[in-house]
Amino acid sequence: MSEKNVEVWFGEMEFGKFVIGDNPVTDQSEMVLVHNIIEKKYMDPDRVEDHAAGADYLIPSAFLGDIVFSRTFLRNLANR
Repeated sequence: MSEKNVEVWFGEMEFGKFVIGDNPVTDQSEMVLVHNIIEKKYMDPDRVEDHAAGADYLIPSAFLGDIVFSRTFLRNLANR
C-alpha cells in the first residue's frame, strides 16, 4: 500500500452547511451527513473520482468540517 493512500468512504451522504442550535446565522457549520457507508477503501486520493463513478464519497482525513451520522445510519447499525 502506497504512503499516499487514504481511507475513503463510499455511500449515501449529504454535504453542505446545516444549522445547529437556535441561531441559523452563526451556528452554520460545514458538514457531511452520512446516511450509509456501502464501502470503505484505502486508495490513492487522485484515483477516487474514477472509482466513485458519480457516487457520494468522503475522505475523512481531508474533510475539515463535522462528520455526522444520520438516524437512518444509526438504526441500521443497531439492527446488524
